[in-house]
Amino acid sequence: MARGSGLQINPSGATVGSLIVPQHFENPTPGAFVGRERELEQLRERLAAGERLLTVTGPGGMGKTRLASELAAGLADGALSLPARWFCDLTEARAADELTATVAHALEVPTGRGESLPEKLGHALSARGPALLVLDNFEQLVRVGGGLVSGWLRAAPELRILVTSRERLRLAEEVVFELGPLELPAPGKRAEDAASVRLLLERASRHRAGWSPTPAEAPILGELVAKLDGIPLAIELAAARLPMLGARTLSERLSERFRVLGTGARDGADKSRTLRATIDWSWQLLDEAERRALTQASIFRGGFDLDAAEAVLDASKPSDRDTSVLERLESLYDKSLLRAEPGRFGLYLSIRDFAEGERPDDEHVRARHARWYVDEAAKRLPALGEDALEARRWLLRERENLAAVVDGAPDPADALRAALSLEPLLSAQGPFEELTALLDRALARDGAPEVLRAEALLARGNVHRQAGRTDAARTDLEAARACADANGRDDLSARALAGMATVDLVQGNLEDARAGYERALTLHRAAADRVHEAMTLSAYGAALAGGGDLEGAREVEERALALHHEVGNLRDVGMTSAFLGNIAIDHGRLDEARLYFADAAAIHDQLGDRFGQAFTEANLAIVDHRQDAWESAIGRYDEALRIFEALGARRYAGAFTGYRALARMESGDREGARRGHERACELLAAAGDDRFEAFFRAHLATVLLAEGDAAAAERELDAARDKIEASGDPFLRLAVELLHVPSWRATGTPEDEARIADVLARAESSADGPSPVSQSADVLFAFRRARAALGEDRPSTPGRWPRDTLVVHPEATWMCPPGGARVELGRRDALRRLLDTLSRARLDHPGRAISREALIAAAWPGERILKKAAQNRLRVGIATLRKLGLANVIVTDPDGYLLDAGTPLSVWADAPEGAA
Repeated sequence: MARGSGLQINPSGATVGSLIVPQHFENPTPGAFVGRERELEQLRERLAAGERLLTVTGPGGMGKTRLASELAAGLADGALSLPARWFCDLTEARAADELTATVAHALEVPTGRGESLPEKLGHALSARGPALLVLDNFEQLVRVGGGLVSGWLRAAPELRILVTSRERLRLAEEVVFELGPLELPAPGKRAEDAASVRLLLERASRHRAGWSPTPAEAPILGELVAKLDGIPLAIELAAARLPMLGARTLSERLSERFRVLGTGARDGADKSRTLRATIDWSWQLLDEAERRALTQASIFRGGFDLDAAEAVLDASKPSDRDTSVLERLESLYDKSLLRAEPGRFGLYLSIRDFAEGERPDDEHVRARHARWYVDEAAKRLPALGEDALEARRWLLRERENLAAVVDGAPDPADALRAALSLEPLLSAQGPFEELTALLDRALARDGAPEVLRAEALLARGNVHRQAGRTDAARTDLEAARACADANGRDDLSARALAGMATVDLVQGNLEDARAGYERALTLHRAAADRVHEAMTLSAYGAALAGGGDLEGAREVEERALALHHEVGNLRDVGMTSAFLGNIAIDHGRLDEARLYFADAAAIHDQLGDRFGQAFTEANLAIVDHRQDAWESAIGRYDEALRIFEALGARRYAGAFTGYRALARMESGDREGARRGHERACELLAAAGDDRFEAFFRAHLATVLLAEGDAAAAERELDAARDKIEASGDPFLRLAVELLHVPSWRATGTPEDEARIADVLARAESSADGPSPVSQSADVLFAFRRARAALGEDRPSTPGRWPRDTLVVHPEATWMCPPGGARVELGRRDALRRLLDTLSRARLDHPGRAISREALIAAAWPGERILKKAAQNRLRVGIATLRKLGLANVIVTDPDGYLLDAGTPLSVWADAPEGAA
């Protein structure tokens, strides 16, 4: 039986006159019919709706023959009954007479003298009544056979014709059914649920009975079928190799797909069913201009649009001048060699690899490709504001083409520009390793201008820093600065200085970091580079916060945010909002922090900025963590870590792995806490972040001590002390000291008891302003561990009053509502004055209301306000205090308002966040 046949008459088939009623249909590929159930039903519906000519198109190997066979086999009975069905394999037919001869043979119509054979076939088809004629592999007959098909449809009113072809027939009666790839695995779903993977596993199990993938191989199956484009023939050929090679090796070897995917068939199978032979069949049907267009289109990666095609495809050959680029692309599309969706084209990987093998190494094509994408990127970058959204969408679409320019551009400068153009996308969406590798390859090429090399070194240094490779980052940033200075580029030198300052910040050299940021800011301002001035201001704020100057940090971040808004730098509006949220957390203003994070998340989501999304989610986890919402906090940490790990952001993954471990410990999961702290220390050590490594080593010590391993705990404490000693971060140094409390408590000497009292007192001291425990989440978390070791009834909350108590600062700059966390009111003057007035009245005259007029005068002293407006202000102020936790405390009275006399009230000079 010839290749491609889908129906075969069984030797015992019944014959009714000249009508052949097939009793058995043999599939061209053994095995179950997998993955085309939806397409099969759609074809049935088309036939049931009265369509008479259906053409199933698609590249070779897409499963057109198998689908047609399955369809015909199911039309013997049912709602749509076509008892007469013939299958004609036209693989070997090249001319009209060969087409008619094949159909005549199927219908058992004699080919002798008299009436012409096409007319005989028309009469024979008409006489058979409701019938289906399958014409398989019709592409080489499109130009000579279309008229015959139309004639048979006119002659036989009850006839349906199903054609499989790589090219449509272009007939008026024709309905084209384009057959695409099998379903690929969807993100977040099991790979085995996708039709492409199901076919792979089913066919592989036929080659080795009982075979199934190992647990380690299962995640690779989706990657494997994606590399095969979901094309059934390619999957079946790969399935033959899968049990022998394994999924990982087979996936890695697909760079040589035509060698690896040989016949992939059982002994005795048709050796023409190789991937190369299938594509070569289509190649042989192309004319010279089409072949040249296909080979030149193979330079594109990840698709291309018409503008790019017109810039890259050569039209200088005489045979190309008669047709436009669009016409040549349309011709390739009609022949199923080009994929198309609105405004964009692409090649299946197998077809692209084949065409690339047929293309000579044409430097002119590579140069046109490189120049087009580098120039288009330059038009869009750097983009700010709303333009940034479109620029990122364009970069996302052309990411693979720009990466290809890095390796394929004849000009080294184009290679560097292409790599740099991807930096805004990959630094936000990752993976960082991809950006590093692109910059490595571009920088390895000689001949680019020195200033361009400085920009690339600067970009690579920053991505090294972001990934947690601080030594490599410093090396690149210093080289970038030297190159910038040598070429008189103060703007680049300023950016390198800012990058090195951030490396100092990560490594705990806070004084050097602050000095570096200040020098960079001076240069930014001299160069009128307001975009990078705003970015450096934001980083400078982080350095101030690390040194304990939270008020200074907030002021700097607010200036940075205003400047980001002014210049329209949308991404850094989001990041700086998140930094302000961090500062609000440390101040204990958790509601304010959530608002900042909501703003940041909206921007990161709009931009598709995965790093920003992870950073915001991780900090929201800290807010939940501070409020003892363990389940929510751990879930948020998990989501953030999933993204950080995918990006390759080792330092951030380390830090938030440690915070997740803290949450696990406080929620009672000691084993999970120990493993988490160990992993955090490992990641942070690799990233060179001594400050946070020290912090989490000290926390690990508390877990080890709780497990009874005092010696190991002491080693971790010694390591933490050594690493934090040189740090200029007062909060983390204090946190590490607090984490010595469990060890000191275990020894119980008078000296250690004195140490405990001293460090707890310093953590809670407010002699020089707000206490450290109320200013730093890290100090608070360490304080909780210390109090837990001392046997506090509520170890996760360092409060010193019952949960039903309202606690108010003497000047009402903060309060802790009953059962709630600390709420800052220092900057909310009207609310602070209202609460202060109500609190004083509650202490002096319990149960006596304060008049509305008196409260208005206290809250807005000296202001002349219309009576109605003043009363409205008061109502809003009272409602806000109630929303902040005083809903059951503030009582409305006919004479005004008062604090409930039954709610205990305490006035404290200081209280740690979280007191409840």
